[in-house]
Amino acid sequence: MTEIRRRVDSLYVCDPSSYIGKIREYHRQNFEQVGNGLRHVEGQLRKAIASSAYQNIQDDVLTFTRLYSMLLSVWCEARLHVLIYEESVFTEHERSIIYNQNSLEQRWLTALAIAVKKNGNIQFEEDANEDSLGIILFTIYERIKTWISGHLAPVIRNRNKVAHGQWLKPFQNTQDEWVNSTSFTICSQSIQDFKKDSILFTNEKIKLLNIICGAINSIAIGSGHKKYNVQSFDEINRNVNKQIDKIEHIDYLAFVKRTQKSYKEQFDESISNTTG
Repeated sequence: MTEIRRRVDSLYVCDPSSYIGKIREYHRQNFEQVGNGLRHVEGQLRKAIASSAYQNIQDDVLTFTRLYSMLLSVWCEARLHVLIYEESVFTEHERSIIYNQNSLEQRWLTALAIAVKKNGNIQFEEDANEDSLGIILFTIYERIKTWISGHLAPVIRNRNKVAHGQWLKPFQNTQDEWVNSTSFTICSQSIQDFKKDSILFTNEKIKLLNIICGAINSIAIGSGHKKYNVQSFDEINRNVNKQIDKIEHIDYLAFVKRTQKSYKEQFDESISNTTG
């Protein structure tokens, strides 16, 4: 490993731009593959829901539902890598600040903070407020922070539950400070999240996170060139609110009935054609 490390360091020192370009492409390829994985699992979940009209395969539905929601958080992480390595947006020093944060949520928040402060022409160490950024940019900054905490953070939090085998009874994150069995206390918030978890919920959540990530990306890309048009945020804000409203009014049971009915009709027709 030491020899490999020396060779990598040598390549980086000789031509850092070229090396960074390779890493950028690796992250892009990973992100693309994660997107393919999301679509594949979504397809399997849809089939499981449809065929449950004839078979008692609720375990399959639960399995693919958990995998689908977990993959969404993987998508969030892969998307962050793409953002951080967007060409001419973040410096290596800024990347180190982002990557040395303790959690994925904090990395997203730090990437946003750096992008906004660069856009507002203030140093990262300076406080972000109405005076330093201006009221419009500061308001945008605070709104996106709320979106990250309210919509991206739960996806990350529940990924950790699913990845650690807590599919039905999720626990509080206190196992790193385990004392005795009382450390395993049920996380009521994750229980509520799991109750809402479904193919429709994750589908609409993907659309919402795409909008939020796009907003951060626009600020980050514009930060080095002062091209970000704050007026365009009005449209982003409307789209986010519209998507949140769709999520809050999901009728999963109606979707299941429609999907099963369609599957049953196709199945019965195929049987009829075969026997006829």
